[in-house]
Amino acid sequence: MAGGLRPFGKRGAALLTLLLLPGLLPVLIHLFGVVYLPSTDWAFQSNTVGIVTGAVCAALSLLLISRAEYQGSTAVVSKLGACVVVPLLGYISGKNVVVLTAPMLIALFAGYPVELRYAVLSADRTSFRWCPSPVDLKGLPRPFNSVCRASSEFRRSLTPGTDVIVNGRGTSLGVYVASLHRSS
Repeated sequence: MAGGLRPFGKRGAALLTLLLLPGLLPVLIHLFGVVYLPSTDWAFQSNTVGIVTGAVCAALSLLLISRAEYQGSTAVVSKLGACVVVPLLGYISGKNVVVLTAPMLIALFAGYPVELRYAVLSADRTSFRWCPSPVDLKGLPRPFNSVCRASSEFRRSLTPGTDVIVNGRGTSLGVYVASLHRSS
């Protein structure tokens, strides 16, 4: 290859893919408009394990990238860029596997109708392309802390700290959002 990254073998590419893909699954699902919210208890309890898993995945990603062979005049820049970006993706992916992917898959395959309680962080944030009319919830990792497309009337009735109930398919670990209503 002229310049850039020389493939570090099929095994290395497969390992890197297996390392990053499961953690990126929640991001991909989120981009397609499927809203999954982990429970606040799960998000809190799994945070430390998620950080450790993310750090291990970042280290493994860095190890794989550092062993890749680079050629050409842009080799130093390419390797430096890869050594910054890939471990960051590894960390995010590793943490997501614990905090999001595992409970998402459990809810998908073994879920049942569930109602989970959340506290509102903000209901007056400006809409944006990926999430029109958001209601942000406390204690959840970004960007998985918002329910989108809430009616403006409903959003006006909410203040920070208000309890809301999210209905949908899920478990005590989290829920795929079907509806959102104010707690009575």
